[in-house]
Amino acid sequence: KNQYEHLLETTDEKIVRIVEEIVSMAEKELGETLHVNIHFGLIDHINFALSRIREGIEIVNPFLLETRMLYKKEFAIAEKAVEILKEQMNIEIPESEIGFITFHIHGGRMGGKKSDSLSYVKAISQVVPYIEDKLGLTLEENSFDSVRLVSHLRGLIERCVKNETIENLLLDKMKKDFPFEYKISENIGLLLKKNIGIVVPENEIGYLALHLYKLNHIRS
Repeated sequence: KNQYEHLLETTDEKIVRIVEEIVSMAEKELGETLHVNIHFGLIDHINFALSRIREGIEIVNPFLLETRMLYKKEFAIAEKAVEILKEQMNIEIPESEIGFITFHIHGGRMGGKKSDSLSYVKAISQVVPYIEDKLGLTLEENSFDSVRLVSHLRGLIERCVKNETIENLLLDKMKKDFPFEYKISENIGLLLKKNIGIVVPENEIGYLALHLYKLNHIRS
């Protein structure tokens, strides 16, 4: 509470009003109430971001592509938020900010945990190039294969975090039929454990191997 009061005292009133407008717009678009922490987080972030932009400091976001693919709905809302900022603050805002605001919106949906969103994006930003390298392919942004792969990875991560993984009655057959893809999937499991601390069970490894097999042999 003290931090929030201090932030309000040291922040331009206009920024506070804009953030309230953005949060209200986001809740309307999503049809849900966001965690109260998003107000504090967005005010602080936007206040700092605008200061950097005015000082000519470049804002780099190396995970913009992965963020757009992983959190499509939140990214679209963040695009609208940036347009609101541009119009009301009369300032040009780089595309990188859309990605950062996306994390705040997704965090607001996940109980205020913005850091989880970023860690998942970082993990997937390593997994996708690894898959491309091992399968000898290039996944184009917004292609059906890319969207399907990222959606699968997102679902896998969310199930593992919630400990809600699904049974795989064909696991032994998958190990036998897709040994190459299964090995890649095991290594992806190790990458995810290292980066975000989740344990990917064999059932999920098998389904991922099937997905990679389809990607490798039945290109859409």
